[in-house]
Amino acid sequence: DAHQHFWKLQDFSYPWLTPDLAVLYRDYAPPDLAPGLTEQGVAGTVAVQASHSGAETEWLLGLAGRYDFIKGVVGWVNLASYNLDERLARLQEVGPLCGVRHQVHDEADEEWLLRPAVVRGLRLVAERDLAYDLLVRPQHLPHLPALFGEVPDGRWVIDHLAKPPIKRGELEPWRRDLRRVADYPQVYCKVSGLITEADHRAWQKADLRPYLDTALELFGPARLLFGSDWPVCLLAGSYAQVHEVVTEWVAALSPAEQAAIWGETAREVYKLSF
Repeated sequence: DAHQHFWKLQDFSYPWLTPDLAVLYRDYAPPDLAPGLTEQGVAGTVAVQASHSGAETEWLLGLAGRYDFIKGVVGWVNLASYNLDERLARLQEVGPLCGVRHQVHDEADEEWLLRPAVVRGLRLVAERDLAYDLLVRPQHLPHLPALFGEVPDGRWVIDHLAKPPIKRGELEPWRRDLRRVADYPQVYCKVSGLITEADHRAWQKADLRPYLDTALELFGPARLLFGSDWPVCLLAGSYAQVHEVVTEWVAALSPAEQAAIWGETAREVYKLSF
């Protein structure tokens, strides 16, 4: 599972996590996830930041030291920091930091990723052989080719297929813009976070298929990663339901192609050591 979260409301700041998100508005820790992993036969996960907090990242790395199933952490750093390289080095010493992420889709500036200070930081992330998770929406996709040109050595992972408008049943211009992004071989894509982009109460597996099939067509199995987006997925369905959607979707693929989506691609892009 290349994309799941933990959080601790009293210790870290989560501006997006408000009481109206009832099922999510509590702490989530590894023991809460473990039964779902066991039930679905998931051997390992990548824990992804949910707060713009260096302290949260260190906490996640500490959890990875205590729970064997956490194989890597995609953490947060201030990309514009003067001591970014030192900070990244420190985090890599603390635990299995495998990538970096910023909640870009919450920034008012659609070209935030192209700011000179951010680009400099992303070059340092690439130099440290870390992946960068792109938490973006469809409107950000047209800006990504320019970013890839600025940081040619970067290794990029698009979260949640860039959050396509599944609830509205629209494919364009999302599909057209994602196709341009997929032309860059160093870009990967997570099959994650889809049921929460659909109608939370009435989604059907068929609603997701056009988006899953588009991802497969554009990226191929070798550049796709399964992620549950737990516990955010609980807004629309259980861990088992998310897993079942992907299980049925990949059933027609070869064993090697299924293995890529279920874990081998994650192992490659995040340089996981297990």
